[in-house]
This record gives sequence, C-alpha cells and structure tokens, in this order.
Amino acid sequence: MGFWSDLFTGGASKADLPQMIKDGALLIDARTPQEFAGGHINGAVNLPHNVICGHIEKHSRNKDDSIVIYCQSGARSLMAVRALQKAGYTQVENGGSIGMLSRQLER
Repeated sequence: MGFWSDLFTGGASKADLPQMIKDGALLIDARTPQEFAGGHINGAVNLPHNVICGHIEKHSRNKDDSIVIYCQSGARSLMAVRALQKAGYTQVENGGSIGMLSRQLER
C-alpha cells in the first residue's frame, strides 16, 4: 500500500498486534511528550516520530526485534515505521491510532 492509502485506512498493520505485544514487542508511542503525558497505552515508551531513529537504540539494539508503533491517528506512526524500516529494522508494525490499538488490546 502507498502512503495515502495507508493513511486513509488508519495505517494499521494487518498483523496480530495484541499477540505481538503480549509476546514482548516493544510498544512505542510516536506522539509528543505532552500527548504521552496526557495518557498512553500501558507499557509504551515515548519516542516521537521525528526523533525515533536517534533514540531507538536505547530501547532496541537488535534490528530484528518486534516493534509496534502507534500515535493519535496513525499518520505519525506510519512515518515512524517507515523511518525505522529505512534504518534496517525488520519487524516494525504500525499500530495505527491509540484508540484503535487500545480497543484491540481490550478484546
């Protein structure tokens, strides 16, 4: 899928994200620190999309680690996923919006 189709479909991956997270995937909130402080998914680390590549190694040194990224709407998480893929990370999934991912995790 292209950027625009990903964006307008929420950008979320078709992978089993709740199972990935249960299995230990690194959960990243790609929103601003202020948004993160206002509420986030339990267990998530805050790495804003525009600085994620400069700080990801503090949380994941192995480029084959499973990573799930979410944001407010799915757009910034998509940008973060693509940036990490470009940097060589192979198991990165877009969790889409915080609301959508939260609902999936509640099931």
